[in-house]
Amino acid sequence: MKTKRSNAITQGFERTPHRALLKATGVPDQEMKKPFIGIASSFTDLIPGHTGMRELERFIEKGVHTGGGYSFMFGIPGVCDGIAMGHRGMHYSLPTRELSRSDAGRNRPPRPKIFFCYRYLRGHGQI
Repeated sequence: MKTKRSNAITQGFERTPHRALLKATGVPDQEMKKPFIGIASSFTDLIPGHTGMRELERFIEKGVHTGGGYSFMFGIPGVCDGIAMGHRGMHYSLPTRELSRSDAGRNRPPRPKIFFCYRYLRGHGQI
């Protein structure tokens, strides 16, 4: 059986401080034995296309738990071109998008990533 990467912070006497911090976030003892899965999400209340993402996050989270893992949700930058258009903010839209993709997992193990844009919703352009 392959060694879980999460063992690096959950196994051994020397990792007691790590486990204490995880317990402080609400991770129960029995969950420490499961693989930890990070879920990168660009959700924000500011972007219209992100309105349904909370439901999607919970769906993915349930899938991780059903598959025998323990999930941790973390945020990455989200940008809306529509809100950034026509002023200085547009200069940062594409670089921020590239940063989001980079933050979410270049040279890192695979994990669920949630990116969304209103332009890809049915009735708003591409599907």
